[in-house]
Amino acid sequence: MKTSFGHAKLVQWGLLLAVIGAAFALRVAYLDRQSIWYDEGLSIYYARGTLIETLERVSQSEHPPLHPLLLHLWIRWCGDSEFSVRMLSAWWSVLAVAWLYRLGMRLFDRETGWIAALLLALSPFSIWFAQETRGYALALTLVIGAADAALDLFPRTFGVLQKRARRRHIARYVLLAAGALYSHFYSGFVLLALNLAFLIWALVPAGPRSRAPAARWIAAQGATALCLLPWMPFVVAQLGANATYWHGAVYWKEIVGQTLAAFAVGKTLTGAWAHGAVWSLSFLALAGTLSLLWRRGDRLKLALLWLWVLAPAVVLIILTATHPKFSPRYLLNALPAFLLGAAVGIRWLVRWAQRRRSSLSGATAWLVLLLPLTLSIGAAGRALTCYYFDDRLYRPDMRAVVDYIMAEATDRDLVVLVGGYTFPAFAYYAGDALPALPLPDKLLPTTREPIEPKLLGALNEAIVGHEQLWLVLWQPYISDPTGLIADALEQTYHRPGVGQTFHQMALMRFDISAGPLLVDAPRTVQRAEFCAAGSGGQIQLLGYDLPVRAFRPGETVYLYLYWQAPDEVRHDYKVFVQILGADDQIVAQQDLIAGAAEYPTSHWTPGAVIRNRFLLTIDPAAPAGTYRLISGFYNPGRNTRLSALGEGACGDYVLLAQIEIGAAP
Repeated sequence: MKTSFGHAKLVQWGLLLAVIGAAFALRVAYLDRQSIWYDEGLSIYYARGTLIETLERVSQSEHPPLHPLLLHLWIRWCGDSEFSVRMLSAWWSVLAVAWLYRLGMRLFDRETGWIAALLLALSPFSIWFAQETRGYALALTLVIGAADAALDLFPRTFGVLQKRARRRHIARYVLLAAGALYSHFYSGFVLLALNLAFLIWALVPAGPRSRAPAARWIAAQGATALCLLPWMPFVVAQLGANATYWHGAVYWKEIVGQTLAAFAVGKTLTGAWAHGAVWSLSFLALAGTLSLLWRRGDRLKLALLWLWVLAPAVVLIILTATHPKFSPRYLLNALPAFLLGAAVGIRWLVRWAQRRRSSLSGATAWLVLLLPLTLSIGAAGRALTCYYFDDRLYRPDMRAVVDYIMAEATDRDLVVLVGGYTFPAFAYYAGDALPALPLPDKLLPTTREPIEPKLLGALNEAIVGHEQLWLVLWQPYISDPTGLIADALEQTYHRPGVGQTFHQMALMRFDISAGPLLVDAPRTVQRAEFCAAGSGGQIQLLGYDLPVRAFRPGETVYLYLYWQAPDEVRHDYKVFVQILGADDQIVAQQDLIAGAAEYPTSHWTPGAVIRNRFLLTIDPAAPAGTYRLISGFYNPGRNTRLSALGEGACGDYVLLAQIEIGAAP
């Protein structure tokens, strides 16, 4: 009997080590194949320098400090190569797999813990963040650890409380819960779920109750909150200043759908395989739910799992109503509970099939189990294959951009980064070898201060003494939604070709040997105002640029209009530009969203100057003569124009200039 028992234990440990080994291999495989990108560059930037500098930099960001501090120490000991900085996250992710096994074992049994650990080890979603030098893998691990520590503070329904070690249990929970919060603030959603689970236990009648568990739990939560107090002033400051997203709308169906897809196949697989994996994994989690409902003694555990999944999702849905910023990674900490539910479902179906081994229902049970399980694992395998080998799905390739510039540049070249949030990743590869000008000079993306024409003056100053300019673009719609920088350079300087394309990034080269020629204000000043009926807001015309005023039929008119909103604008308007003949016949017209699709008038920062470019192709049949160039605003929803006042105002439009159209060649 002892030999049999020992053999079984050896097999169990062997299976666990095999799962952990697989988790390690999948997280280390091709660890440095992809480039360091924006988020990772920011982490490395925070971690470099002294410990005090790291704290100062992080305190001015929207991120908690634990991961940058650990990365700071890791870099000192292990270096800052791509492999090294990502290895820290990989180790934490492997630990998460082992810790989920322990949690599943304590809540249910060894087999369930082993299955849950295997699902997490194979999870493309977990592997993605295990290979990214950010705090997500760390937060995931500490959240699992906090849930495990919470079992010692819960009543016996959930775990085993050792009377001689109550203070140690409280200290362990506080350390892990506070660490999770200092890794990612959204870890608090899982702590909320743990508190709700404890509250359910307190409210469900089950005979005589001791006040000791409640007192210990309240003490642990209070101590955790006290640990967070030193960082709260920085959190509050960032809540008021954070503007890293465009206002819009995120719907709960979108959040649920994207999250389930990420849980099933990560970020690299779509289509039929992805949909099948979502339904399969959801079915297994549902089977686990039904099995726990069937067993009365496990219903509180079921409540814990579903609160762990639902509480973060519900809180995030509520938050996006006023702050519409979402990514499935914000719900990564709910993944362990979802996989635990699926593991319970797999274990239940296996037992059902084993008990009915020789019957039709047993064969049905195996079929019901193997179909979704095979589809889930197969889809995960396809997702990982895409992640490792499909370069179309890779992170933005800053490494290739810098390599190309370094190979082609001279000591009289200038690099301009749009926006400034790309600077840390650029500096990681380029160091001080190339002078770089981030526009705007901000490490965090901000939609409240888009690039204005006045920054062209700063760019003019930087151009002095340089012969070639490299323009690096990644998500320019955040900092430069109207494309001001690229357009100004293209219209002013010769642009030699760049002989390579880069994943998710753009690189342009300009010959700036002619010196600073960029125009940072309208050449023709014209003051006019457009007003909406009621309180829709006011838009001011500041002037325009019209480089050429004589054309032939079929040619293109280049026009630049400068706008400003002194106060908030409530609606999104479109602006039209027309070329009219003597009989008001339209020979050219263009309508645009005022500003840009990502930066419509309702998003304009009061006082900011916006420049719109218009390209009007003249009708080839237009007769020779003098034509009027006019512009105005209208509400596309109501199809009503705004009233015009000021210079050149003509009711609902403004006369900008007269142009000459000659005879057709």
